[in-house]
Amino acid sequence: MKDRILIVDDEANIRNSLHAMLTDEGYECLPASSGTEALRLIHEEDVHLIITDMVMPEMDGMELLEAVRKDFRDVRVIILTAFGTVESAVKAMKFGAVDFLLKPIDFDMLLLKVRECFKDVELRRELEWLKKQCRSDSCAACLQLIGESRAWRGVLKKAEKLAKSDITVLITGESGTGKEVLARLIHRLSDRADEPFVPVNCGGLPETLLDSELFGVVKGAYSGAIRDRDGLIRAAKSGTLFLDEISELSHNSQSKLLRVLQDGEIRPLGSDQAMKADCRFIAATNQDLKTEILQENFREDLYYRISSFVVHIPPLRERWEDIPALTKQFIYCHSVRNGKSAPMITSDAISVLQAYSWPGNVRQLENVIKGALLINEGEYLTADDFPPEVFESTRKGYTPSLKDVLARFERSYILRVLNENSGDKKAAADQLKISLTTLYQKIKDLNISIPTPGYS
Repeated sequence: MKDRILIVDDEANIRNSLHAMLTDEGYECLPASSGTEALRLIHEEDVHLIITDMVMPEMDGMELLEAVRKDFRDVRVIILTAFGTVESAVKAMKFGAVDFLLKPIDFDMLLLKVRECFKDVELRRELEWLKKQCRSDSCAACLQLIGESRAWRGVLKKAEKLAKSDITVLITGESGTGKEVLARLIHRLSDRADEPFVPVNCGGLPETLLDSELFGVVKGAYSGAIRDRDGLIRAAKSGTLFLDEISELSHNSQSKLLRVLQDGEIRPLGSDQAMKADCRFIAATNQDLKTEILQENFREDLYYRISSFVVHIPPLRERWEDIPALTKQFIYCHSVRNGKSAPMITSDAISVLQAYSWPGNVRQLENVIKGALLINEGEYLTADDFPPEVFESTRKGYTPSLKDVLARFERSYILRVLNENSGDKKAAADQLKISLTTLYQKIKDLNISIPTPGYS
């Protein structure tokens, strides 16, 4: 679906100028000369963004904004005005405008804001797609798959390719990075999607119980085995068995699992009869299995069986570009779940989140946002809503790469200069002693949200 913008202004020259500029950028535009006409069009056409003048006869921009937010909450609204005040800007943002820009229009600034709006629209579309793939899985689980970084996009591309085969997969990554969520996505995208997805925590049960849970048991196999019971491998049928924390398996259980992978058959405890195992196996670990092999904690032959294809999920601290998108979607999801309006988040708060090392990764980020939403009662989520440890500047056990340090410093410095110049890019470029073109490129590359000129 092509991105569609509704342009509302009673001045034809402004309407036409905006229409020409945005059409040249590839957007589909609908013009409206009044708020009343705009409301009619939005009921008739799919509109993703409204750019409206503030002062118009009959219905002004604020009234249009209120009407739109009442019936079309997913439609973004940018308000333009020649009479900007801090009070009117705050009021517009309170009623749900994504931005408030002053006339005469800075077309570069407006275009940047439009692109940011459609980036959010694309993230929302991606979330809906992921929710369909995850089906019964929680909204929060699907949200963990959101991300814009090159590293994360690479992970998702691998998942899509792996879904088309039955190859055994090993997912590696620190605790909280979303290994089970990724395994579920691979399952949901595969031809096995209508069959069960069965997760097993290999470290959560003692060896005796784990063997009976995995392989099943026949009546009389041991004291208390009063009936035949299928194990989880059989319960997975033709679906997917997810072996989390596979490094925690005992040597005995590793040997039994190896035979299953080699022969495609299982033998329940107490039985001499082999049964077919038809499920796909996906394993996961937060340990370095090659080190475990050297320490004789893990079988080398089993490692090569489960690692036909390895997908590594980078820790959140190494893909800090994903934090804004993840944060905004967590805010949206958990606000809706609690029956509340989703607050906006300040750029300073995002910067604090990006500066933290996240030892608990995406799971920890989600919990921080959930906690912040519980105590926040305003229109904006700020850094004051976060727990004290998020403010820690020292990263215990983590040394960032020089590239990451320089990128974060550059982003912070450019944002500070832009703030000092109230968002005036020309003045900021002059102060930074770089060309305007270079500044635009850095704004794009470093994912910088520019402060709007005219208010702070």
